[in-house]
Amino acid sequence: MIFRLTRRLAAKLGVEPVPSLPSAGNPLHDWTGHLFVAGSRQYIIVTNSVTLYSVVMHGGGCRNAGTFVGAFMGELSGVLDRDGLGLLSSRLIPDLSKNLVFCRASDRRVLGSINDFVFGAKVYIIEAGLPLLEVSRRLNQTPMRLIKHSGPADEMRKLLAGRTPDRS
Repeated sequence: MIFRLTRRLAAKLGVEPVPSLPSAGNPLHDWTGHLFVAGSRQYIIVTNSVTLYSVVMHGGGCRNAGTFVGAFMGELSGVLDRDGLGLLSSRLIPDLSKNLVFCRASDRRVLGSINDFVFGAKVYIIEAGLPLLEVSRRLNQTPMRLIKHSGPADEMRKLLAGRTPDRS
């Protein structure tokens, strides 16, 4: 399992990431994480590097790699359930904590999409006051036409069903 971390998130977790690695063999095991602030609170967005499926979670309780991974797995399970992917996620969640590697985030396509998602998440959190589960759901419903994605939730459905997601 590869977690690609931005510098800000790596510093918060006290992790020294290795240089960027090639894609994981299993696209379900390749995620990119970023720390951002909305209002006066810290949040973390973790995005699947292939499908751009994202989870937004509180960052305050994540003080090290262990608490981050535990919180992420719990939040991912809730977001997948909310998107109707709970039954398909049973093959994803148990494997996430195996063979963890933290490396630097370097894929500009993924980082650019995360920056777009952070902008949207800030609007949903600050302006609309939505709960984080709903913020994640809305981000995952966002069409990504420039990179030929129908939307991260649809791409994750394809991946979990064993089909190849659309790529740019």
